[in-house]
Amino acid sequence: MKIHVSKSNFFYLFFGCLFLFVLFSPTSSASAESNEEWDVKLSTDTPYSIEQEDGSLLFFDNESDYNSYLNEQNNPQSRCATCNQTTQKLVSSETKYSQFINYHPSTPYWTPAEYYMLSVSDSFSVTGSLKWRDVTISVNVSKSVGASAKIPADPKGIKESRLGIYSDIYFTRYQNVTKNPAGQVIKSYYTNFARAVGDPSVKVVYR
Repeated sequence: MKIHVSKSNFFYLFFGCLFLFVLFSPTSSASAESNEEWDVKLSTDTPYSIEQEDGSLLFFDNESDYNSYLNEQNNPQSRCATCNQTTQKLVSSETKYSQFINYHPSTPYWTPAEYYMLSVSDSFSVTGSLKWRDVTISVNVSKSVGASAKIPADPKGIKESRLGIYSDIYFTRYQNVTKNPAGQVIKSYYTNFARAVGDPSVKVVYR
């Protein structure tokens, strides 16, 4: 009876260890996506903008709106009955999907290719721009840690292609209205906000 219990325990112990080995084995759980570290930073050439620490961008229509925002940040009003109050209202929101940023530096020229290979630690940085409400937004995309990946292109290897970097950018516009305790509007100004959504993508571009 004791021998039977010993064998049973050994049986469960052996398959328990085997299960843990398969579960935590790098070949079974690791994926290319988990090794990717993207960084997207937005900026603009207008002086009425503030680049955020997370890479997003806060920008304004004009100097007056910019100064109104700075004054409120430097002199925040207390929440009391005798203080001016500012409320914020969402005016519009828009996501620009798959915005072309630039070509991948590993493909500086157009060339026929059946596929592309990106190696581990293939770090790069590219910069491009897009328009929103007549404002030019610069987008810098960098990838500090890479993962091996095979990207299919033209199976016949005839079409000329390159790799392009794309990103989704989300824009919001707010109206800020400041009223005195009597409910009279003292000032009104707009703030705009832009940030990257999700990770950028690498796609094959043909010509």
